[in-house]
Amino acid sequence: MICFLCRCYGQIDSKPIDSKPFESGPIESGQEEKGVDLQQVKEKIKHPFVKKIQIFDSLCLDGDFSGMARQIRDSGASKVLICACAASSKGDEIRVGLKDQGIDAVVEIADIREGCAWIHKKDLDLATQKAGSIVNMAVAALAEQGVSSLPNLKIKSSVLVVGAGPAGLAAATVLAKTGTRVHIVERGPRAGGMLGLLQKIGPGNETPQDYLAPYISVIKDNPLISFHLSAKLISIEGDAGFFTARMMKGDEKISVTAGAVILATGARALLPRGIYRYRELFGVISAMEFEKKLKAGQSISGPLVFIQCVGVRDENRPYCSSICCPETLKNAIQVKTDTPKIPVFVLYRDMMCPGAKLERYYNRARSLGVTFIRFDSRNVPKILGKDAVEQVECFDVSLGRKINIPAKTVVLSTGLIPHPDTKGVFSNVTLTRESRNDEESGKFFRVKPLMNPVQTDVPGVFVCGSARWPVLADQAVTQGEAAAMKALALLSGESLNPQSLSRFRESKFAIARVDTKGCSGCGNCVAACPFEACVLESVENRFQCRVNPIRCTGCGTCVSVCPNNSIQLPEQTSRAVTAMLLAAFEAE
Repeated sequence: MICFLCRCYGQIDSKPIDSKPFESGPIESGQEEKGVDLQQVKEKIKHPFVKKIQIFDSLCLDGDFSGMARQIRDSGASKVLICACAASSKGDEIRVGLKDQGIDAVVEIADIREGCAWIHKKDLDLATQKAGSIVNMAVAALAEQGVSSLPNLKIKSSVLVVGAGPAGLAAATVLAKTGTRVHIVERGPRAGGMLGLLQKIGPGNETPQDYLAPYISVIKDNPLISFHLSAKLISIEGDAGFFTARMMKGDEKISVTAGAVILATGARALLPRGIYRYRELFGVISAMEFEKKLKAGQSISGPLVFIQCVGVRDENRPYCSSICCPETLKNAIQVKTDTPKIPVFVLYRDMMCPGAKLERYYNRARSLGVTFIRFDSRNVPKILGKDAVEQVECFDVSLGRKINIPAKTVVLSTGLIPHPDTKGVFSNVTLTRESRNDEESGKFFRVKPLMNPVQTDVPGVFVCGSARWPVLADQAVTQGEAAAMKALALLSGESLNPQSLSRFRESKFAIARVDTKGCSGCGNCVAACPFEACVLESVENRFQCRVNPIRCTGCGTCVSVCPNNSIQLPEQTSRAVTAMLLAAFEAE
């Protein structure tokens, strides 16, 4: 083992500068405040496994980092401990940087900056003492640490796209243009999803045919794309690199294989049953029924009233569907353009119009004479009438009093909800908790936050469009293209390294390993694993645990419930943890 102590990271006031490969730099002259005494730390390291200890001024600059890599290469060390900043800060960059320099050693990071020097700046003796303990613990653990080494897995260089709405079509188009084999499964008889129900698509006011034409033209005659219309997906099994999907198309059973899966199953409109006297009074219709009237060219009876946030933003579905306001603006503008004399009212709680395009949409509706009236969720509008709509009673928040609006047509702007069979499409993908889990509503697919907006918690499975969350067509297209690029990145090599499928960092911390001789087949690990990575297999008339390396994240849950210590994380075995604890209390 070779150990590096970084003086820059050990100091208190090292300040970031613009430099590569790491975006922080060494201490400048005139800035030499005392920090952790690395010479004292070096003298405290007595472990026989350590062959060399080197103090570096910094690892931030190319020359310093290259010098460290050269020393590792010349020493032939198989394990390297770098005592510098926190692993969460620069750990992955350091490991990747060393790999780029041809270093294949096990690299661990000990934090003597954020968790030591910075928080003990008023007591430097304590900081130095603590740094010595941290380094000795890390050395003891690294001496016992193993390596999760697994063979690379073969990849099926094709992608399964489930759903042929705008998101699915965009994903398939991008993939086909890169020469990737694509299988599209669509439950309906034609492509386009819910766009086929609309007269025009906002905010560009294109017809669905014109909007979808560029994607259909690419898909129609492309030999790389297999398009399965009116096909019911039965199951998807397997893992990243090799999935098997089974479907029914009429009486025909079809099976396809793919290296990645893109879920673009879309959503559906909520029917406002039992809300605002829907199906009770003539003239009360849903937003989708109003779209059908516009598409069929039927006349609209006015005055016309739109009521927003119907069936959403309540205790059952406490989310904003995001498409309802733009859809209402589009249709209100259409009515005022075609028949300017019809009074149009929009009763809203909050108008959601993010972005310059939708803001212009809102301003255009106002300029055409659409009247916007705000109501409070605790005092919702009431629709009055005996057999047909006559008036809408509303408490106008701006005026502070009730008003009665004459009306002949009331359009209920309902949100989008997931398909009720969402869970059946891919049983391992986590679903959201934002909507109730009943036959009518279902749940949306959950994605990893921040830097992974289209990645599910199942490696190799991506989600886009309204299967992820209600979005407009242009946003669905963007997400479909993003999912396609993520799938391409996964399938870019000839084989797949399970350790590269990390949920939290550049590579997985570890992959659980089973001692088959000691495994009793109790099944505790199977029950406890949150990622379904542990399974029991029958071997020689007894059960043994097998770990799926693709699904395993190295969380260690299985280790904590194993009664005979037969399952371990090679990078943090019980021996390594024990050695680390003994090093921590060695002085005492």
